[in-house]
Amino acid sequence: MRTSLKGRLPFRLATTSFIYPATWAGNVRRLAPLVDEIELLFFESAPGSLPSAVDIRELVRLGRELDVKYNVHLPLDVSLGDADAADHRRAVARLAECLSLCGPLRPSSYTLHLPAESFPENDARWSSWRQRCRRGIETLLAGGLDSRLLAVENLIYPPFEEVQDLVEQYDLSICLDVGHLLRCGRDPLDFFRRFARRIAVVHLHGVANGRDHLGLDRLQASLREEFLKGLSGYTGTVSLEVFSDSDLQASLHTLEEWLASSP
Repeated sequence: MRTSLKGRLPFRLATTSFIYPATWAGNVRRLAPLVDEIELLFFESAPGSLPSAVDIRELVRLGRELDVKYNVHLPLDVSLGDADAADHRRAVARLAECLSLCGPLRPSSYTLHLPAESFPENDARWSSWRQRCRRGIETLLAGGLDSRLLAVENLIYPPFEEVQDLVEQYDLSICLDVGHLLRCGRDPLDFFRRFARRIAVVHLHGVANGRDHLGLDRLQASLREEFLKGLSGYTGTVSLEVFSDSDLQASLHTLEEWLASSP
């Protein structure tokens, strides 16, 4: 039997649109009975890789009919910090296109990656990288987007401290990725407590032997219990960022057991 936690948790529970080998709409139809929200995950921004306007209208319709909401993970193949001027312009244009395309979905957040090259600490190139990111963020926000809808994700690199000033300067939100923090040797609960007021979405998944995006059952039990308990009072989105039905079902079952044992 498939486990459903729709409407049963204090936060909005989500999972990715890449669980089944099907279209975005096909995934939404199968996942909507199980969760409150779907993370529309866009790996590429090239023409033909994003949903069409017809696809978006279908997703809007399904959202209404199946009582499911969306959050959007912006494309991973472009970066606002690119040093090459043409690549930078392309990144800004494609991210802006994605924001415009997905507007009718009224997403709860747009997750943004700000990757960087491996510069030494205090290297002057960090300043140039941040300036390019600033220009890109300003352009994206100039279209009227609520700054709190843009959620910067903590990556394995660069350390979050390198982007923290950008988040605060432009009053952006944060996407907390548990796996990235663990792979960097950092405490996810400490990060959550430090930035709770800005965290719009949490990417939750298992981590084992240096691999992440596994079922939640693969996350160390004591760490999992502590983190979930720490989410008490959180009403944002928690996305099970896994990519198979088996990992999703294991994650849902693990959450159901936690819910049953909670006071």
